[in-house]
Amino acid sequence: HRDLHRLIRRQRQMCIRDSVLSTGLINLDRILCVSQDGKWGLPVGRIISVKARPSVGKTTFLLRIAEQALKRGGAVHIIESERALDIDYARKICPHVDHALFSQPDSLEDAFDTVEAALEICLTARKQTGVTTPFVILMDSFSGFSPSAELKGDFSTSGKALGEHARVASMACRKLTGKIAKAKALFVLSHQVKSKIGVFWGSRETNIGGDAFNFHDSICINLSRVSVIKDSEDRIAGHYGFFRTTKNKLFPPDRSVKFKLVNGKGFNQGFALLDFLLDNKIVIKRGSWFRFYFIYYKKKRVVIVLS
Repeated sequence: HRDLHRLIRRQRQMCIRDSVLSTGLINLDRILCVSQDGKWGLPVGRIISVKARPSVGKTTFLLRIAEQALKRGGAVHIIESERALDIDYARKICPHVDHALFSQPDSLEDAFDTVEAALEICLTARKQTGVTTPFVILMDSFSGFSPSAELKGDFSTSGKALGEHARVASMACRKLTGKIAKAKALFVLSHQVKSKIGVFWGSRETNIGGDAFNFHDSICINLSRVSVIKDSEDRIAGHYGFFRTTKNKLFPPDRSVKFKLVNGKGFNQGFALLDFLLDNKIVIKRGSWFRFYFIYYKKKRVVIVLS
């Protein structure tokens, strides 16, 4: 019985979240995960999925995660499939993007081989030098890669490779999940949300790769657009939207927070802070005014009105 209790205690210690990586958006961090020392953010050693429609902010969100890791002195490896990343735009969102590693594999198998090789290097470095800085692998996007069976065939026989994405992804998840946990790395990949054909009821949304990552990822973040932002000249300057955790193994799921994305500047931290204060009723909105309440030691209420 003592050996059994020791095993259970060790199992519990293994499940403790040692460290997290903040996204820089306080309202989003509060619905993701909390570490043992009380910090909030993305859990290290896990797989994170990001799903969204086109032009909602997947790449911008991944670049923001890269910036947070690089600011902490960590290493970032960006695996790009679309070959459409504008380096000037990336520098605006992530000023330290020049310190990140880039790779553009030809096939889906090569992409996961690159991830496995990066994890081996990270694991070796942690064992030999004892570094604890974050190591982040970003895949943008998983849906953009083609399996080797699809690349070898022509356009008329490409239908024979149906389901290859799911098969490769399922095998890769089984191989990489343990290595990601041992290396204490963070693997974030984005998915392209598409529409089903001939569906008249239920959800019409689907993503390439089946349910492989739906079973193996710890957190799934869904980005959705709500309304657009226009400037003084009636041109679209950005949009408002929601982060929604459709799956979360480390915190209550199905929670959502708002975000403001400005074109060329990225996510607005001030808007995220205001949304966090409103959710916690530290700031109360009445009409077009925001009221900030606080009470000091003499139990007198002081009201500060912000327009």
